[in-house]
Amino acid sequence: MSAEPSKPGPSTPEGEAGVEWLPSSHGPVLPGLGLVIAGVLAVVAVVDRSRGSLTLLGAAGLVAGLTWVALLRPRVGLQPAPAVGRPARYLVVRGLVTTVAVPLAAVTDVEVRQMLVVRAGEQRFASPTVGRSRKSLVRSGPGGRSAFGGGAGGGAGAGASAPEAAPSIDAVGVTLARIEGARTDARRRHPDDASTPTQRTWQPLLLLALALALGVLVVGVSVG
Repeated sequence: MSAEPSKPGPSTPEGEAGVEWLPSSHGPVLPGLGLVIAGVLAVVAVVDRSRGSLTLLGAAGLVAGLTWVALLRPRVGLQPAPAVGRPARYLVVRGLVTTVAVPLAAVTDVEVRQMLVVRAGEQRFASPTVGRSRKSLVRSGPGGRSAFGGGAGGGAGAGASAPEAAPSIDAVGVTLARIEGARTDARRRHPDDASTPTQRTWQPLLLLALALALGVLVVGVSVG
């Protein structure tokens, strides 16, 4: 069998293709409420057809946009690289208006307190999609749950804290376990991938849509 030709480095992820999105610890109540409010405002604006309908339409668009950006869009997932090149894996952190792809081999720590915090060398990325309640943090002590080395303080001290209900099936436990497993596999197969730079992609269309909705709202208020 002939040797595979060497590659200059791991291939880069293409958008969000093939991402395995990890579970969120937040329920659908708030996003659902936001979308319902936006829908009601839009229906009233269409039915009313008065001078105030433009204000309602802008408000509906702004509420829907903020619901998507703040409550529905943020996610954390695992992504394989494209078929070409080496099979590097990425931790995808989708924020409000940016998407960050972090090489799993470069991840040094993942901690969950009220938000998920990922560290890769000097870089730090946070996501609100996975978090623990304030009550849970008080019960388990000052350290957050970490994928590598227990709590934020490290060592066995974090493991001695009060157990949480069903840790094997909750969103925090599943997320940390999947990230730890994927990161361990990536470091074993391709340890040099740790030098791969983090990639950040902006979503200008989201900003444009929010600005448009805000503009419609301002115009509606001014003419109303």
